[in-house]
Amino acid sequence: MNAMKKYHLDNFYIDSPKIYGNVSLYQIGALHCNTDTVIDTHRQGHYFELTVVTDGKGIISADGKSAAVKKNDIFVSYPFETHKIEPDPDDPIFFHYLAFSVSDPETGGMLQRIAHENPSAAERILQSEPLSAALAAAINEFSSDMVLSREYRTALLTEITVLLIRGFSARNTHYRKPDKNEEFVYQIMNHINTHIFSMRSLFELCDAFGYEYSRISKIFSLTTGKTLESYFRARRFQTALSLLNENLKVGEIANMLNYSSVYSFSKAFKQYFGFSPTLRKSPDALS
Repeated sequence: MNAMKKYHLDNFYIDSPKIYGNVSLYQIGALHCNTDTVIDTHRQGHYFELTVVTDGKGIISADGKSAAVKKNDIFVSYPFETHKIEPDPDDPIFFHYLAFSVSDPETGGMLQRIAHENPSAAERILQSEPLSAALAAAINEFSSDMVLSREYRTALLTEITVLLIRGFSARNTHYRKPDKNEEFVYQIMNHINTHIFSMRSLFELCDAFGYEYSRISKIFSLTTGKTLESYFRARRFQTALSLLNENLKVGEIANMLNYSSVYSFSKAFKQYFGFSPTLRKSPDALS
């Protein structure tokens, strides 16, 4: 982020998310931009992010796809995407934001379905007064320390998650209930995304879901057209890239992602991206 801001309230937990029930909180706050404020391109981690426009206008980009947003719009950014916000020069944007993930397989699977079915920038814009109000209440709650604060924060974050899912379901007039395989695949995706730092092997999915690995892999491939291994690999390296751009050391990242050595991590990283992690290329080059 560069230039000056008129007002900025930020609770930042990216390195050590706060746990509230099934919700992991990475960031929550509010930002009132000046005309020359730009939230530079940065890569998301393994979390969803809501940007709720409370006043003004601007342009929000996700993986290079841009959409104009205005007051009352809610823009949803998906895990591992690049993200950028530019204020309108005449009416700078004022917004609330929340970055989070959920550990519950069913709820997390529903969030993954939203990402899968609404890929374009325009499709991911939602309007919901209850959702906007719940996020405003959550920001206020995180700015204070009152009795039963943890319980209320948990309730608010759960409410926001439910309202987000309901908002997309209600908006989709051609809603089709996913079949059992699709639901299962969305849950697998969410499990990988939310356990990216603890998973050492895809065979851990067997214990998590109670199926043999061959069955899990086959269902995933038949449903998505991609291998389970390729999905896991992509998520690991997108996470690594995000951490590199936060200036973590290569050795630290290799350890966090459970590689046996810096050498094995660097070699795999270069094979995937085509450049060494020591170069720390900007996410713009990959969007």
